[in-house]
Amino acid sequence: KTVLIPSGKRELSEGNITTDLVEFGQSKGVKVLEVRTIDEAIDAMMGRKSQKPAIHLQVNPEYTDIMKNVSLHLCERARKLERQYMAESGEKNEFLDAAQKSLDQASRAAQMGDHYSAASFCFRAAINYDYLYQDHKNLSKQEIEVAAYKLKQSVNKFSEYLGAKKLLTLTELQAYMIVEERLSEAQETIEEIYKTNSSASYMLASATERVESAVVWSKFFMMGGAKYQVDNTTLAQSCEDKIRESEERYQYLQVYIPKQFEEIKKEIEQAGNDMYEGKYEMCLTKASKAKAEADRLINLLGTDEDQIHGLLENKLAVAKQSIYKSEQKGVFPILGYSYYEFANSLKGTDPLAAMLYAEYSLEFSNLDMYFSQGSSIDDGSVLPWSWEYIPWIVGGIILGMMTVGTREQH
Repeated sequence: KTVLIPSGKRELSEGNITTDLVEFGQSKGVKVLEVRTIDEAIDAMMGRKSQKPAIHLQVNPEYTDIMKNVSLHLCERARKLERQYMAESGEKNEFLDAAQKSLDQASRAAQMGDHYSAASFCFRAAINYDYLYQDHKNLSKQEIEVAAYKLKQSVNKFSEYLGAKKLLTLTELQAYMIVEERLSEAQETIEEIYKTNSSASYMLASATERVESAVVWSKFFMMGGAKYQVDNTTLAQSCEDKIRESEERYQYLQVYIPKQFEEIKKEIEQAGNDMYEGKYEMCLTKASKAKAEADRLINLLGTDEDQIHGLLENKLAVAKQSIYKSEQKGVFPILGYSYYEFANSLKGTDPLAAMLYAEYSLEFSNLDMYFSQGSSIDDGSVLPWSWEYIPWIVGGIILGMMTVGTREQH
């Protein structure tokens, strides 16, 4: 007598025919209800209407302060690179247009207090300005490779410090995940520089800015939080669980659209390789993102373009609820909330990208379900220095990248 369907799936299109499932149900004597969440589905099945209190997120002030600092640092770097390029060349092209557009977006985000989005836009701008400056200097392949080698040394040193870090909280775990991801991306890009004869300047700029981003994101290691068992045993198990979840989604997609989505498959395979090598944090990051992308595509199956905004709002509401539940457990999900902010900033201009970041928000807001509260089982290694000194350790090498080639030319 009653059929429940996901919200946003009311209209079914097959070829040139669109069917309203609610009206179709009425013609068959069946009541069709749209539901957004499991809670709504339970209410419908139980014939009740639960009163859900309005959710108000309490953004951790420590997160706000650190994220604002990260944003200011990356935006100032982008503007410094802009001034440097404009002073020496200023030639207009698509990269300059893209960089200036990103800085404008960053300014608007900062005015709204959306510091993660501002940081993300400035990061994009910095890559383009860095590339423009490197390209303007017309460096030889050998000079680029020398610069890449120096940057690789910096990455290796940073990675050693990172690997020795004992994780005590889920905040530290999330900080570790994003810093390690930036370093890994930089490392992969550096390796590509030696293999290619084109776009080497852009690769060098991209790798340099990723390391810079890793440096400033390491500030989150100083943020407090409830202690959890974040040891190799629990990390390995969470990694394995997340891979299994992402594989389930991937197989589900294959039922509807076979032999596609190679990027998701590749990401899952890379997560498996990381697990085999004991890089559990990196495995958790990649498997989570693969699962998020698969979930986004599953949600979009059979969804018309005019229904995407409604679907996105539902997804953002669920992500907000997930962040709220995490907060109630004493854990502020720095990645989950950051991605939630970014999804909101993109929803007016790029709803499909916003859907992906909303899925990221969900994945990184509920990490506590894989870990138990309390101190870690294994001892790990305690570093004899404070994380606040990382920018001084690594930053000098990165700043040197901005003048690479100058001494050789003079």
